[in-house]
Amino acid sequence: MDQTNGNSFTVSPRNRAGRWANKAHSQRAGSETLPDAQKQLLDPIKDDWLYPFIQLMMMTGLRTRELCALRWCDVNWERRTMHVVRTVVEFPSHRIEPKIRSARTVVLSDPAADMLRTLKNLQAKAQASAGSDWVETDLVFTRQNGTGLRPSSVSYSFALRVSQSPPITC
Repeated sequence: MDQTNGNSFTVSPRNRAGRWANKAHSQRAGSETLPDAQKQLLDPIKDDWLYPFIQLMMMTGLRTRELCALRWCDVNWERRTMHVVRTVVEFPSHRIEPKIRSARTVVLSDPAADMLRTLKNLQAKAQASAGSDWVETDLVFTRQNGTGLRPSSVSYSFALRVSQSPPITC
């Protein structure tokens, strides 16, 4: 754990959200409420399919490619953890590959676990609506027919929505 003047890095060693907390603070991923700037960023997309994806990314520090490869079998509901063991590789072809050197376990906060439960219920409804058109992949984040998301499409969609949103004020 990286330490500086009694502070410790929260969420994960690869936390790109840059949240710092006192050592006594919970080490669960996403245990803090989202800062105002992040709330302002998410507000315009709260009814969008991107919202849970970006929210989980901010809560856990996972990369887009890791979230696109996350499967429900990687979520341990009893231990409140996610095993990050795969990543999506888009070129030369779209495929999911195992993470060899950087596989890790991320502990989920209550809000992150609740958000995943809600997402699982929504996905079950989408699967029922799709009927025989549903493609079973066990992926957490999917299109309306169950197929996986492309990281480049997620990034493009998010950038497009942010560019159309009002500026963030701090």
